Amino acid sequence: MTMCTRLSLALRFCAVGLVFGLAGCSSEPTGQAPDQLLAQVTESLFSSGNREASEVRDISELTRAAIADVTIPLILFELPDQGVATTLKVWYQDGAFIYWRSADGGSLILDDGVIFATRGIGWDLMAAETRQTAALVRQGRGAEYSRSYRHLDGLNQMIVRDMTCRFQRAGSETIVVLERRHAVTRFEESCQDGTLAFTNLYWAGSDGFLWKSRQWIGEKLGSATIQRLIR
Repeated sequence: MTMCTRLSLALRFCAVGLVFGLAGCSSEPTGQAPDQLLAQVTESLFSSGNREASEVRDISELTRAAIADVTIPLILFELPDQGVATTLKVWYQDGAFIYWRSADGGSLILDDGVIFATRGIGWDLMAAETRQTAALVRQGRGAEYSRSYRHLDGLNQMIVRDMTCRFQRAGSETIVVLERRHAVTRFEESCQDGTLAFTNLYWAGSDGFLWKSRQWIGEKLGSATIQRLIR
């Protein structure tokens, strides 16, 4: 998939977001702070077969038993720098790109688990280059490459950061994702552009499936932690 196609995907996501009353295509706050938009964790468990959201009031009450009746793919999305978290369920899939949505309207696109874009959380990531990173996670090998991140400034002009990144294997681990243990390989992706530097972390199973990751979204929001609760 070319960058042109990926950008058209982001624009399509923006249009769909407007239809569903999301935050549209602005990277600025949308009238609510991120900690207001990313509300109570179980508000995302809103399909008819799921446990009622009122039964669990905050993230501390999220347990494996609390989602025992949930059969759809589910992730836990956290912004540690903001002190907030939410669950998101699959909304739409387009090949390797999966659109995830929370009950309060916050959304993101993952490309095989790698963050491509966010919407509705304020200071959104409009689009990121993901194909190289996603392929390296699946293949389990290291490489050096360039990666771009796109955000809007206060004048709705696109700001592009071209990062130089190094991807490498960091060893085998056992992690716990909501009371379940997974044998994984940890990968580190170190990126910088001269004035900015950050490190993304990926914990992948033997088949390349991402059970957990910590990925940079932008300077305002910092990095997000994503855990796959239900595959």
